[in-house]
Amino acid sequence: LHYPLRRQRQMCIRDSFSILRQINLAVFLHVVLPLGNIFLPLIIWRKNKQSALVKEVGSKIITVQILWTITTLLLLILTPLVSLLISGEVQVGQFPTVLLVYLLSVVLNVLMTIQSAQRLLKQQVNLYPAIPTLF
Repeated sequence: LHYPLRRQRQMCIRDSFSILRQINLAVFLHVVLPLGNIFLPLIIWRKNKQSALVKEVGSKIITVQILWTITTLLLLILTPLVSLLISGEVQVGQFPTVLLVYLLSVVLNVLMTIQSAQRLLKQQVNLYPAIPTLF
């Protein structure tokens, strides 16, 4: 009698992790579409947040992307100002410093996303323990 319930619960958990992987991988959209790392995961999350697991972990993934976007924007604004203060020029050499900062930020986000994808494959839910959830 308990076997069908256990099997149903396992399928539900498996489905939740599948949705979480979709939310996590949708983050890569930011490489092509600005703010895609927030909007597509948010759409997937809103459609599936009836699962407590999806609601909790999905909101953490989206929170990290919101914080990453805000931090990246602040860095992109501050980089030319700091460069101007240090060197007297907005751009040092031929390569724009702002582009370097942006590329490093994107690489960091991609690495974080890959790491969380690996954790989700192992059905680990503590993806970003040091970051509070915004919603």
